[in-house]
Amino acid sequence: MASRTKFAPSLIGVSLLALLVPATVHAQDTASASQQAEDASATSGEAAAITVIGSRGKARTDVERPVAVDVVSGSELRATGQVDLGQQVQFTSPSFNSTKFGVNGATNFADPASLRGMSPDQVLLLVNGKRRHQFSALNLNVSPGLGTVVSDLNSIPSGAIQRIEVLRDGAAAQYGSDAIAGVINLTLNNASEGGNANITSGLNKEGDGFTIRTMLNQGLKLGGDGGFINYTLEYFSTEGTNRSDPYDGVLYPATPANYTGPTANFPYTTANPRADRGVYPQGPFVVGNYGANHNKTYQAFVNSELPLSDNVTGYLFGGYSRKDIRAFGFFRAPATFANSNLTIYPDGYVPILPGRSID
Repeated sequence: MASRTKFAPSLIGVSLLALLVPATVHAQDTASASQQAEDASATSGEAAAITVIGSRGKARTDVERPVAVDVVSGSELRATGQVDLGQQVQFTSPSFNSTKFGVNGATNFADPASLRGMSPDQVLLLVNGKRRHQFSALNLNVSPGLGTVVSDLNSIPSGAIQRIEVLRDGAAAQYGSDAIAGVINLTLNNASEGGNANITSGLNKEGDGFTIRTMLNQGLKLGGDGGFINYTLEYFSTEGTNRSDPYDGVLYPATPANYTGPTANFPYTTANPRADRGVYPQGPFVVGNYGANHNKTYQAFVNSELPLSDNVTGYLFGGYSRKDIRAFGFFRAPATFANSNLTIYPDGYVPILPGRSID
């Protein structure tokens, strides 16, 4: 009895060992077979067949993009034929909108640009990943972004741009509340050698709006460790256009005798010899000036980097932009504005709004 009891634990241990050993041997056999298959495939040089069952890729079109980030190269921007950067981006990114208006006042110096139809001040502008300052004028005109202060995209010459990235939708959430509409990042040209020059000219089919643009970009080496200086000089001039329709309405009170004294609408009631005609004797004429403004812009921009050590790199970028613009206001009809002077302007006038912006 004692001997039977003595051998029972040994039998149990042997049984457990027998259960474990085959599993281990099986795993080793499987691994060995897999390794042999891989070795055989590598030896024969034949790759395993790859079957594509679906793709999320989608070509970029003029009205939509497959992802929330648009990347446009500088050559694509300049290929649009537009002279200022805002219009170049509009022609290449469907979510971006920069519209020019004929009567804008101070807004002529910085076009109110927007992403996805949202307010212009909700677009964050970055240059080399750094925030760009905002324009100094408040938009008080009846145009997109009324009452906002925007960043002037057109103060940077397009020749200085290597590429732009337009982040929209949820891709801009990490940048804060001033990037609700999206983010536009301008990556500056960092070429250390070579350069290019470009001259563009044209006019409208109506014979007005003559435009000329000249651009020079040059890259230079700085030091012997990969540093560079890249500078851009740009000048463009755009003559004004006028698309006002002929006007045959009334400019003067038809019956000035009905106005015995100054009123809110007619603060000056001096009898005018043309009042009985109501309009100019020659009939229909053009009132006002609705179209592109006269614009002359001078710009210079520089981008530079210099490695100081293995972990430290100094950088510098900045520019100068001067815009001389001659804009026009709404037509001031005679005797309908408190600041009208019938002695000097008996037939009304169109105010000219010249100005200069330096950034």
